[in-house]
Amino acid sequence: MNSVDSIQFGILNHEEIKKLSVVEVNAHEIFEKGIPKPNSLGDLRMGTIERQYICQTCNQNSIHCPGHFGHIELAEPVYHILYIKQLVKVLQSICLNCYNLVSPVGKLSVKNSFNFKNTNEICKSKTKCYHCDTPKSKFILEKYEIFSEIDGSKNKINAYEIYDILTKLSPDVLKSLGFDKN
Repeated sequence: MNSVDSIQFGILNHEEIKKLSVVEVNAHEIFEKGIPKPNSLGDLRMGTIERQYICQTCNQNSIHCPGHFGHIELAEPVYHILYIKQLVKVLQSICLNCYNLVSPVGKLSVKNSFNFKNTNEICKSKTKCYHCDTPKSKFILEKYEIFSEIDGSKNKINAYEIYDILTKLSPDVLKSLGFDKN
């Protein structure tokens, strides 16, 4: 009998989302003359909840259509509301000068589900980076905005800046945090 060794959950990247998407949503009106407008949130290619319409992707009615998703192209990166607290914990664990963990954490594997929690616990109390001796910034989450505080100076960090930081993390740092680069 076969058994499952592990399960890994992940987030689709923007290329995967666009590939699976049935429509780019770029119209702000949902209806036009009482009919769902194409390229809007009511586009029938994403399915329907109204009995009088048929899904234009799978040709099923509102009961049998599983629903399909579209995508919205954004001009700037934005925070995913469900992951913003974990994002702050990642920032608390890394050095913004050398992009290493601020403290050595020992040998950990990607399969260890406690890597993220353990690494954050080790790193969050440090005041300087172990590798480059740079003072560590304190990160604060207030009303879904992230701020960096160092030497009493508090600065708001936008999602584009954080995206830039995350792209500079090495596969080894990501592994120590319990993430898989892919």
